[in-house]
Amino acid sequence: MRRYVCSLAVGMLLVSNGAASDELQNTALRPCATGTAASGKVEERRDAASLVLVANELESQGEAKFHLEYSAPSTECVLESFDVKDVKVTATYNAPEKGLSTLSYRFKIQRPGVTTEVLVLSSGMAAIFAGAGPVFHLSEERGGAISWYAMYKREPPYQAVRALVEQIITGEAKPLMAVRWPPGAKEAELLAYDTKRLK
Repeated sequence: MRRYVCSLAVGMLLVSNGAASDELQNTALRPCATGTAASGKVEERRDAASLVLVANELESQGEAKFHLEYSAPSTECVLESFDVKDVKVTATYNAPEKGLSTLSYRFKIQRPGVTTEVLVLSSGMAAIFAGAGPVFHLSEERGGAISWYAMYKREPPYQAVRALVEQIITGEAKPLMAVRWPPGAKEAELLAYDTKRLK
């Protein structure tokens, strides 16, 4: 993956994706108030530099911590639960917070035999270094790979995020970029990079 990314220092990241999954399972979250989540139109980002910075930050954590990390959410609440065929989904929301990496949405996806999460995170690091305003990114970690499916210029509306999550579950959505760290390798490897959508 080095031909696309170079190393950056990372600090003050408190919760990993795996730890957050356990937290969601073990903590009874309150229901969200009506109208809590973002609404309005979708403003996507397609600049490769922002996503490369996010992937770079991930790679700099090394093989042992190869999970997306973010500050522990302080206001996370449950939006709804729904089914996509035989897959059960719980959607949660966390109000905007300042930080290097913070949670906006979390979708706990219970497929037969495996549970994963789709996250929408805000990257303060990418916003600073890319210099193009807020950077929100939507990803899923599954089978050792981390796949990004969308980026946004502002917090995306819930209904648009839910629709994309449903497409991820059914296999209709294709990633903008995907990476994994093979066991024992010296660096992460690139699995997918959509040159048509990333500019």
